[in-house]
Order: sequence, then C-alpha cells, then structure tokens
Amino acid sequence: MSLYEIYRPPTPRFENVNPFSIDECSFCPSFHLTTEHFPLQINEPHANSPIHDFPFDLDEFDRMFIDHDAHGMVSETCMNMHTSLILPFQGMEVDNHLSLLNLIVAYAEVMDRNQEITGLSEVIGRSIIKKVNPFGGPTERVLYMFQHHNKKSNYNYLKEESFKNFYPAFKAFYQIFPYGKFAHFVANSAIMESLPSDAEIIHLIDFDIGEGVQWASFIEAIKHRCTEVRVTSIKFDEKDESSPFRFEDTKRRLHDHAWSYGLNAIVEEVRFQDLEIFTNNIEKGDYGRKSLYVFNCHVALPHMGRVRSKKHVFKFLRVAENFLHQVTCWGSTTSKGIITYGNGDVFYDKTTTLMSYSTFLDANIAHYQALLESMEFDFPKHLGEARRALECLFVGPSVSSIVRDRKWEEIRQCGEIEFGLGLDGLELSEASVDEAKEVVKEGVSLYGVRIESGKKNEMVIEWNGISIVRVCCWKS
Repeated sequence: MSLYEIYRPPTPRFENVNPFSIDECSFCPSFHLTTEHFPLQINEPHANSPIHDFPFDLDEFDRMFIDHDAHGMVSETCMNMHTSLILPFQGMEVDNHLSLLNLIVAYAEVMDRNQEITGLSEVIGRSIIKKVNPFGGPTERVLYMFQHHNKKSNYNYLKEESFKNFYPAFKAFYQIFPYGKFAHFVANSAIMESLPSDAEIIHLIDFDIGEGVQWASFIEAIKHRCTEVRVTSIKFDEKDESSPFRFEDTKRRLHDHAWSYGLNAIVEEVRFQDLEIFTNNIEKGDYGRKSLYVFNCHVALPHMGRVRSKKHVFKFLRVAENFLHQVTCWGSTTSKGIITYGNGDVFYDKTTTLMSYSTFLDANIAHYQALLESMEFDFPKHLGEARRALECLFVGPSVSSIVRDRKWEEIRQCGEIEFGLGLDGLELSEASVDEAKEVVKEGVSLYGVRIESGKKNEMVIEWNGISIVRVCCWKS
C-alpha cells in the first residue's frame, strides 16, 4: 500500500479563501493502523519483555488525550531545565542524581574551557552512561542518547532492529504525534492562503522532501486551482544511509497521486550546489505562465529523523530570498512567492549567540526532555518498548553525540538564523491558528499553540511551555 493511500486527513477551516472551497481536503494526514501495518518484533537485551506485536487501537489513542491520569503525572523537570540542572531526575535516587549532576557540570566545563586533555570528555561521557538507565525516565534517556558511543550497546541493537520496520514505524509516528502534522498544516495553509486565483503553476522547491508526505493532501487541495504542480527536490552529495526514502520512490508516489486528482505533476531533483543556477533559469521553464513559487524548508522535525547542516539551511534561505526579490510578477496585487520554514531543533535567540557550552547543553536537554515527555503522554504505557523503538529511530539521530558536536560548532560559527530575510512576514490567519490547536488537541494535553510575540508570521507548538516546533512564513 502506498504511504499516501492511507492518509484521510480532517478538514481545516479557512476564511476568505475564494473562489476555492476546501471541503474535501486537509493538511493533517491520519492513519488507520492495525497489527498488520506494524508487526514490530524486537528482542531487547535486558528489557522487561520483548515486543511481539504493535496492536494499535485508534479508539485507545483518542481516550489517551482525555484520560490524563492513565499516564501519570508529567515530570516537572522540563519546566525548569532551561534554567537549572539541579532538580532530581524522574526515577533516580538523590545520591545518584548528585553524582550525575557533577559529571554533567564537569563535562560542560571541559567543553567550555576547550581543554586539550586527551579523551577527558569521552571519559566523562562514559561515566555518565554508566549512571543513567536507557529505559528510565525522559531525562535519563536523553542523556543516554546524548553520550552514546558504544556501537554494540543495547540502544544500537534496538535501533537496528527497529529500522527493519521503518515504514510502519514512520506511519505510526506521524499519526500519533502532532509535530509533523502541525508543521505541514501551518506551511500548507500559508501557501493556500497566498495562492492567486488565476495561478496556472505552483512550483515547490523543497529543501528536504523525504517521503513527500507534506504534499500528498496539498495536491488534493489544489486540484481545482491550477493545472500543474512542479516539485523540485534538493539533492545533497553526502550519503544519507540512515534514510530509507529514495527520491525515485517519492517521485513516483507524487506523480501517481497528482495524476489521480487530474493534475499534471513534474517532479525533479537538483543538486544543492546547482541551486543558484537552477533558480536563475526557473522562470524560463514556466514559459511565461502564471506561477507561484514556494521555497519550503523543514529542518529537524522529529519524524524526519535527521538534522541537516545549518550552513545548508542558511544558503537555501538566502537563495530563496534573492530569487523572490528578483522574480517578475504577472499582476501587481498577487504574490510572487513565499518561503515556509519549519524547525524542530532547539531554538536559540539572539542573546545566546555567544553562549557557553553549558548553556547550549542545558537548552538541548530541556528541549529533548520535553519532546520525550510529550511522546510518553501520547503513548499507552503498556507499549513502552514500542515507544522506545520510535525514540531510537526518530529522536536518537537528532540527539546523538556526533550531531550534537556538529550543532555546537555550527552555532558558534553561524549563530542563529536572522528571522526576516529581507522579506515581508506572511501573517498567519486566526483560522489556521484555531485549526492548529485542534491538531495538537490543545486543552486536553500539555501541548499549546501560540503566535510568537511580535512575529505574526511565526507559529509555535510547545509542550509544558517549551518550544518543540516553530514555523515561519515570508512573502514577496
């Protein structure tokens, strides 16, 4: 079964979107899973019990959002982790906590001072691993993933076994948790609200297309509004052996999906280093037809299971900005194009540009602890091993020591993205905010949706007050 064939998203509500009525579409794919979709069988070393199946029951998931007591109290640590690391971690003895705290402080101090003591940080890292339980509370699991080095560990074994069931795991992750659905809904809503009524072509330039799930329901939405959709995927030279998604498979799915709705779809791939050349000639390929250009950049959303280089993100956004400043427009009142940017990584404001490693580590622990706590809330307790399998596949790659070290170097060299890009912010509608709140079930969980203060073009999903995913939109 195609990934797209199981998406039956609910209907979003838009105001003042004419002449098109979005009665038959939405941007929040859902799934109908049974054990045949997710036959996850993992024999975990030292786990309490192996997983023999993954019996998803959507009615049970619905009840989870209402029955808070069934999940126990959510740890209060993530409320304070961004300012302090001294609260006892869930499920840990005080003596063990103090010892672990000292190790974390020592590790951060070594990194702050850039001490040339061979292997000291690795020694401290291994000591931290010995102090945490990879099957314990959210904080312990985050620290274990942060400091993970041993390729023969139980954690890697679980990851390798989980990867054998990646596709059903991906479907389950995207359905159960709101992170990807939220980001895709906000971005696609902004595109639809910016689409001129007389557009002939929508040209999507996607920074990291992956499996193409974002564009499945979007294609359904535009079936009466244009005759052609063009999708350009960015190809990076580095090999991504961890991703099972292949461009040719994504291309085929998008083409077939568009054809089933009477749309002509052209799906192509361009190398990252050729992006500027491509944008310089992009209008010629449209042969003067009326086009809306969309540059879509989603980074480190949990379901993506990877974090792209910040340098690549910066270049993509700058190329997009330059193109939208220069592209011609067929009417004075229409949009030439927009940029949608979603980020599921830790966000650092301008005041932390020259941060210490201690501040950096503190922010990362707070962010990923909140992410794991939100996953626990959305998951039945009796499927704990299955949840850990999803953590290994989709959270672990963003938290590993290798990725963390790379992010630390990039934040010191590049800083944070300067939001604004020289373009006008695309104000997000109240209707999209209300629908986004329904996507995350605000009011029956600790998820919250807000418009960033002073930035009407930026929407954030947070867990217990900590930002998990943010989406920004600009227009020209």
